[in-house]
Amino acid sequence: MPQLFKGPILVTNPTLPTRELTILVDPRYLSHFRSPELINALQLAIDLHRSATPLGITLLVPLKSGSTQTENNILTLSLPFKRVHVQATPYEFVPGQTVKGKKRKALLGNDEEASHCRMLLSIAESLKVDGIVTEAVPLLESRYPIYQDHLIRIVPLHEFGDLCEIFAHGHSIFWSSTDRNRIYTFDLFYQMVHWKGSRLAKWFFSQESSLTDAALKENLRTALLQRYPFVLYARDMTRFYELQMDFFTRKGLSRRFFLPMGYHVNNFYLHLWGMLDQLTLIAKYAKNLPLPDNKCGITAAAFWKEFKPREKHLTKFVKKAPITDWIRTMSDMRHRAAHNVIPMPTELLMHTPESKKTDEEIWGILKMEDEDTFGVVPDEILQKMKPTMISHWRIDKMKRVMKDVVFFTREDGVIYFWSPVLSIDHDLSYLNAIIDAFLVSLFSNWDQPKGS
Repeated sequence: MPQLFKGPILVTNPTLPTRELTILVDPRYLSHFRSPELINALQLAIDLHRSATPLGITLLVPLKSGSTQTENNILTLSLPFKRVHVQATPYEFVPGQTVKGKKRKALLGNDEEASHCRMLLSIAESLKVDGIVTEAVPLLESRYPIYQDHLIRIVPLHEFGDLCEIFAHGHSIFWSSTDRNRIYTFDLFYQMVHWKGSRLAKWFFSQESSLTDAALKENLRTALLQRYPFVLYARDMTRFYELQMDFFTRKGLSRRFFLPMGYHVNNFYLHLWGMLDQLTLIAKYAKNLPLPDNKCGITAAAFWKEFKPREKHLTKFVKKAPITDWIRTMSDMRHRAAHNVIPMPTELLMHTPESKKTDEEIWGILKMEDEDTFGVVPDEILQKMKPTMISHWRIDKMKRVMKDVVFFTREDGVIYFWSPVLSIDHDLSYLNAIIDAFLVSLFSNWDQPKGS
């Protein structure tokens, strides 16, 4: 029997998702972590670290000499924060060109707030952290262009728990940042704990016995207890792989996990569209509309012709901008995913003077930059690798205009590009609004939960 090697496995080209996240916490808002909401989120981070298959969420706090208040906050909280001693920022951070106008001016000012924001951004970029938790207005107002140009994620305090959950769910640990019960699996998590999924599930269970129409009951059950959790899971997994792709990009490695990202983002929009259509089936049975099922749909003219006289307010809500514009974009995404070339989010890049160099110029640069490879690898193998090596170098030198975009051409000839990954939470909020609008209109006993 061959001797099995029992030493550590050296991985120079990681193939697994990272199990470590590093978050920079703005020291000005450290005291906010005493709130019950953030205490629970921190407890989730602690529990993940203590789990049988540990996940590490490291929280860094910049600490300047003499920062007595920050030190006191850390000691008082007795929570898993690590100090980053800052004598001087690594360099003066300059925002990319996507940050414009008043937002740029707010970050480049000479005032204390602007200086503080640049200090955080400088540390975040030098340490390659996965996010900055803050409530600093200049950072929050520029969060998307900063992310676009520098791949630095600005996380408001109220989103910290969600970030921890996304990281856990991506590793199949369905624990919550609001509920310390650790017994749930994927089968029950979204129906029992998720802020919106649990409210929809509780309402259904409270009404189930009073629903006499079997078709109406079944459509409500599958929509609220199955399809909607599928939407939520696909959202979490899309955000998880976005975190993973960003992590490896910051490390100078390739944007791996492109395929699972595409899988989950397409699932999200397929189930989202299915939810919209299923709401019209629920409406059909709730209002006894004389229509076959295949004539119902969020864009089906026959459905709205029958439904409008009975529910004018709901019809007006759905048929008015910006809802109609949003539905049209969802339609483009869903129909491509279901019937055409699958829309896979990719980077939109622009050539730079360096990326326009000829193949031979790039090949000469590669020889100088990587003498070890060229000195060891046989020439016949290098020649086979040459096109790929040149292509990767050229792409690395191109400017990222927008990340995770897809392109659409409509029947009227309009061409546009759009980012389903960056838009996913916006689209989920629209879906939630439409679900609520249907349930409020169709069921007089719908008790609208606070905060939904």
